Amino acid sequence: SWASVTYGIIFCLHCSSKHRGLGTHLSKVKSLDLDSWNDVEIRRMKAGFGNDGCITFFRDNGIQWEESNTRVKRRYDSEVARLYQRVLTARVEGLPEPDCVATVGKQRHENDDFKNERTAAAMLSCPSPPPLPSSPEKKYA
Repeated sequence: SWASVTYGIIFCLHCSSKHRGLGTHLSKVKSLDLDSWNDVEIRRMKAGFGNDGCITFFRDNGIQWEESNTRVKRRYDSEVARLYQRVLTARVEGLPEPDCVATVGKQRHENDDFKNERTAAAMLSCPSPPPLPSSPEKKYA
């Protein structure tokens, strides 16, 4: 199993290659079994909304979840993805989560999966995940 520390999600080998192809500036990928994990990375995984929560966050904010290499790149290189990262970072650092209003600007992409991404001061949906555990229960090897 593999994970994106950036988004707090877990995926298969096939999807890990797509995430690795995005570059570490968009998705930092680690093996659950082969890599060592520091405390911040473990807390970030726990602070995440999980795979379903991540997908819901993106869908609720106008980005459809379809598998294709160009759509994957656009999904993770979007204002919605950056907001999601800021929310996770705030949770890990114990800071207030960012306001869910973001200026998206006119979307450059004309593909169907991005037509729903709003323009100008778009209201983004922020789900309320469970509270962050006080200490890591399990460290990854």
